[in-house]
Amino acid sequence: LILINLNVIFIALGILCVLLILYAHRRRGVPAAFPPVPSPAPLLSVAAPLVLIVCVVGVFFGSSFNARIAPYFGIAVIEARPSFSSTLEVTKDIYLTGPRAAFAGSGPNTFGRQWLLYKPTEVNQSVFWRQDFAYGYSTITSVFATGGLLGGLTLLALMALLCIFAFRKIKQGISDTSLLYFSGALFLILTAFFYPISQAALLLLAALAGAFVSLTSSRTTFSLRQVHGFV
Repeated sequence: LILINLNVIFIALGILCVLLILYAHRRRGVPAAFPPVPSPAPLLSVAAPLVLIVCVVGVFFGSSFNARIAPYFGIAVIEARPSFSSTLEVTKDIYLTGPRAAFAGSGPNTFGRQWLLYKPTEVNQSVFWRQDFAYGYSTITSVFATGGLLGGLTLLALMALLCIFAFRKIKQGISDTSLLYFSGALFLILTAFFYPISQAALLLLAALAGAFVSLTSSRTTFSLRQVHGFV
């Protein structure tokens, strides 16, 4: 991670580590809700703080380490993507073309074409004036552009429901295997807000979320009443 110096990964992983540390602290002295199984909880109490320290170092000193270490490995990571404001400007121009575009967006995998049509004037005066970007600032912002308000709000609703469901289950007590599945899904969700993750990563997110819901729903049934009770 330090070699590629991607702050988004450090931040998302750091937030996840904080949540895991809080979970491990809360779980101390609480009887297990499932039959005894090989548990990674002791390792979690040690590994999560260590990874959190690495994330903090990466956020504040990653650039310095990268400048010194990367040349020895022959690694040069140069990444360009639209800024948050540029993505919002393209999305706004898409919505202004008509109510249908605002509701359903420009269509799947069309951000690159929309970028060429509506990119800000400042971009044409930069070295990236010929660059064709297939995604916007992040996965979430790209979905609002290509999927419209319907696609963007639906994606946010699904993520929110998963988190609400997970926090209720964690409060009741879940197995460590279920926790690991949700941790992976939560990491990808956090990353999707600040980085354009690949379609393979989105499929992995769906698989992890499905595995978590399947494991934790085997004993009790989840309903919308539970969500209402949580809120």
